[in-house]
Amino acid sequence: METVVQKAQKSRRAFARQVDALNQSTVGAAATFARQSQQGCASFGGYLVREAHSWGKFAGDRRESLSWDSRPSPRTIERALLELVAQATGQLHSQIQRRLEALDGVQTLPLRDYETMTARSIVSELDALTQSQCQALLDFEHTNKKRTTVMRALQQRLAD
Repeated sequence: METVVQKAQKSRRAFARQVDALNQSTVGAAATFARQSQQGCASFGGYLVREAHSWGKFAGDRRESLSWDSRPSPRTIERALLELVAQATGQLHSQIQRRLEALDGVQTLPLRDYETMTARSIVSELDALTQSQCQALLDFEHTNKKRTTVMRALQQRLAD
């Protein structure tokens, strides 16, 4: 027969195992995120280096043909480089925003297990959904799965 102390110790050990498993899972997710972030930063850095090289090549190719008065000023060069950086970060921001929206869409889809459902099963469920739920599914389909059968059925349902 187990005593209260033994039960408490057993419970504590089980809890400690669960905490360790959660910790390992969290560390693994953080490491994955760090690797992906590092790869993204490396890609972005490579993009900036390529742009800088192309700008340097452009300026170098034309250096001899430019008179002193027609050469770009340091402010002009700085402005051009900053515009390139702004463009690149804007593209990066757009990619991040699309991914965040996709993640949000997965959490708020009105049909359970929507992503694994077949087009036929989705179409059969549409009559039970509200207009706003149908619109949410249509938005999700446009940005993710792009199944024409589902999108057509959703558009017809929204037109009703």
